Amino acid sequence: MDLRRRARRPFESMKIPSTLVLLAGIGLGAVVLPSRGTSGPPETKFDLEAFSAATSDLAKRVLAATVSLYVDKEEEEGPHGPGRIQGFGSGFVIDAIQGYVVTNHHVVGDVRSKVKVMLPDGMHVTGDVVAIDPQTDLAVVKIPEGSVRRQLPWGDSDVLKPGHLVMAVGSPKRVTGTTSIGVVSGINRNIELESVLYQDFIQFDAFIDRGSSGGPLVNTRGQVVGVNTAISGQLGWQGISYAVPSLMARGIVQDLIQHGKPRRGYLGVQVEAVTARYAEQLRLDRVYGVRVKKVTGEPAQKAGLQRGDVILAVNNRDIKGQGILSSRISTFPPGTQVKIKILREKTYMLLTATLGHRE
Repeated sequence: MDLRRRARRPFESMKIPSTLVLLAGIGLGAVVLPSRGTSGPPETKFDLEAFSAATSDLAKRVLAATVSLYVDKEEEEGPHGPGRIQGFGSGFVIDAIQGYVVTNHHVVGDVRSKVKVMLPDGMHVTGDVVAIDPQTDLAVVKIPEGSVRRQLPWGDSDVLKPGHLVMAVGSPKRVTGTTSIGVVSGINRNIELESVLYQDFIQFDAFIDRGSSGGPLVNTRGQVVGVNTAISGQLGWQGISYAVPSLMARGIVQDLIQHGKPRRGYLGVQVEAVTARYAEQLRLDRVYGVRVKKVTGEPAQKAGLQRGDVILAVNNRDIKGQGILSSRISTFPPGTQVKIKILREKTYMLLTATLGHRE
């Protein structure tokens, strides 16, 4: 994958792999009206007028809770040593009464950054960085209470499938109030972001670019299913965009607001991927799950996990790789009881684990 470096000036500035571009968003949303078919293959009537009206209404609602962030932040390693740089990105309001805004960590830097927030009506207010989580590239900024009248609800990213319509909103290249429609291209993606440890990205094809980072990715109901974070591709070419899924973002954001830092669950296993050949030997209907190489922690031991077990799902959500298990477990706070579906010697079992605390 050819990933580009995130631009430093005047947009975003965190150091990342040389091929990565972290961005923020644009998106999609639509309504399709099916009709009864006659003979032969069923026909589908697409009402363009209804589609256009629904999309316009969706964009209006999302734009009313989307903001732009102008950030003055410190840079540890610049061309002339440490100094201050200007950053720019997007964000969205999740609590209009208290003034909480979600964005990316790479947009704001650290809690000492100075943030000016442009509201949907064009007015500017001062924002304070509440807390950050570099390992998921998320951050929360607080603006004066009541500054924005609208907020966006969280949606369930786990119901997304390739082909589902989504809308991304943000300020690509500082063009504020930009919306874009597209589809989910893939789920459970991992990309080369050295600072982002927990990855389970949604891939989508709506246009986003520098300045879109931190903006919302919404479903057709206007619910946030992702936080727009990165793109890949050749210079000047778009089409592969990534967002942090709401399943991960929602819990992290709540912890950042309530505790000032994330609280991540811990299971305690070392695992390896299930190959196509091994899946065939196990008679799985598809390639998924991870094989336990070693039990390393008390939560896994008490749950009864053993070396050789194949973990297939956590709380009825399929585990499709090593990174996905770690990311999924990390979304639950310590003390949470989770149901783990395993395959042990060709016998399916359901175990219950009480998660510990990951330092």
